[in-house]
Amino acid sequence: MAFKLSKFEIGMIAAFVVVTGAGIGGYVYTSGLVETAKADLANANGELQKLVKQRYLPSEANIKTLEGNIKSLQAAIKPIEEQILKSPENKLGQIQAQNAVTWKNSDLDQTVQRLTALAKARRVALPADYYFGFSRYQKTNPSEQATLTLGKQLYGVEQLATKLFESGDGGSVVALRSIRRTFDEDASGSQNSGGGEGNEALRGSSQLGSGKLYRIYPFEVEFVGTTTGLRAYLNSLLKTPVLFVVRSIQVTNSKIESPKVGDLGKGSNEKAGRDFIFGGEQLTVLMRVDMIEWLGTQGAEAAAAATAKPAQGAKR
Repeated sequence: MAFKLSKFEIGMIAAFVVVTGAGIGGYVYTSGLVETAKADLANANGELQKLVKQRYLPSEANIKTLEGNIKSLQAAIKPIEEQILKSPENKLGQIQAQNAVTWKNSDLDQTVQRLTALAKARRVALPADYYFGFSRYQKTNPSEQATLTLGKQLYGVEQLATKLFESGDGGSVVALRSIRRTFDEDASGSQNSGGGEGNEALRGSSQLGSGKLYRIYPFEVEFVGTTTGLRAYLNSLLKTPVLFVVRSIQVTNSKIESPKVGDLGKGSNEKAGRDFIFGGEQLTVLMRVDMIEWLGTQGAEAAAAATAKPAQGAKR
């Protein structure tokens, strides 16, 4: 009798074959994914080890070294901040807004009088009725809000003019042509065009420095003197209680052409010798100088106060 499978048995065998085949295929496919993942993980681990060997990840020793470097840097910066940026002799950070009439009578007028007397004593000529960049306030008061920036600028002008007059021994500085400042009180934060007010205005405005740690007050000083006076003035600016940064110097020589050899034996040049050829001429110097006010961590508050828009000036 021939062996014959029923339909049910045939169906069960077919199902077993299908399931077995699917399982084998799934195993093969899954094994391939695992191997690929293992290869990717090995590659990633290899790259990580390379980075570790190249010290991309700081070790405990590296961290201690960095902390030591930071402490050394802070120790080096601290005396600079205390002795220069925050020198007890530097009054710039102590200036506050005040009553406009008081500022004009007690600060501006008296400062102009002191500087005028010093220029006369040092025999340095000034322009007629000179008010050191503040001539607009000879007969008019600023707003009370504007006295903050004006007070800081007046402090800078006083330092610049005083050091210039003190550098003029022996006629090495003979005249101050002008000290120009930015007219921040006209429009706070704007780049004013300069000119006007007897050409006392300097183009631009005071600006906050990087990270609001300091504020820059631009000035321009124009004077007549000799190379000795210029040298002495530059050296003296390094000794002021406030930090000045010289941005540019433009020098015009009074002797445009070099003298000829034959001129040395003529008239007043006969005994002049080499001084007639070298160093005896006058110079007209135009110097751009920035005064730096260190704000430190209080930069945001100081900036808000310094850049507040002033009201219109009041008549006295």
